[in-house]
Amino acid sequence: MGALDNIKRINFQNDAVMRLIELYQYKGKEFYYHNILKADASSIVKSTVAHDTFFVTKILNLPVSENRMRLIINKNSNPKNNDERLVYNLKTIFTISSEKAHDFELTSNSILSLANRLYRDIKQVKYDTSKVPYQNNLLTEYRNQSKREDIQKLLNNYQDLLSTGQYEIISLVINFYIDFIHIRPFKDDTEIIGLLLIYVLLFRERFDVNMYQSFFEYMWQNYDLFKQFVVQANYNYESGFSHTEPLTDFIMANLLANYNKLEKLIRD
Repeated sequence: MGALDNIKRINFQNDAVMRLIELYQYKGKEFYYHNILKADASSIVKSTVAHDTFFVTKILNLPVSENRMRLIINKNSNPKNNDERLVYNLKTIFTISSEKAHDFELTSNSILSLANRLYRDIKQVKYDTSKVPYQNNLLTEYRNQSKREDIQKLLNNYQDLLSTGQYEIISLVINFYIDFIHIRPFKDDTEIIGLLLIYVLLFRERFDVNMYQSFFEYMWQNYDLFKQFVVQANYNYESGFSHTEPLTDFIMANLLANYNKLEKLIRD
């Protein structure tokens, strides 16, 4: 039983409910933010893309000098090696997300496209396979099956729960993320693609504060805490009691911090 399958058992504590109320009050002002910032939106979004790119390279611990990173991020300098290509590709993903993430399709092809965009001109990414048992007369045998099928089932489950309107969006995204990394659909790249999916899915659900403030700056500053909460969320996963609430609180804190920064930006 996955995390999404057991989301009904999650109850928010009073302090979390108060943070959610504050968060959705800010979210309800998105139109106001867009209207106030429209004259400067292009430069603000460009700066946010640069910050997100920079901090994800820190999370990945890429051996790229800050001088080269600035040239690639701010001056569109041509990458010289695969690490620099990854920086360039991250910048491309964040730029496209700021324009089109609202339209991200919940399909296994979309996730694979995101993965291949991340590794464009570096390598081709494919879904991994797992051994699935089947009965051959009286014998139990195994065949290889692409994990694409597992991911599509997960996406369908996420979309079904989302469409009911009965579950808090951030909690849905985080429980999806825990299921995603547990499936491990890619051999070597599941963690970073999972992080990008948190970002994209929040964007898809109109947390547009991520256009104007860096989502990954807070993530980098508190990354040890994030990893600790991921470990907690995976504890008792197999028994259906994944403890995802602290990780959901972490993402709520990230968004609230950015809404507060955005309010200050508008005041200034």
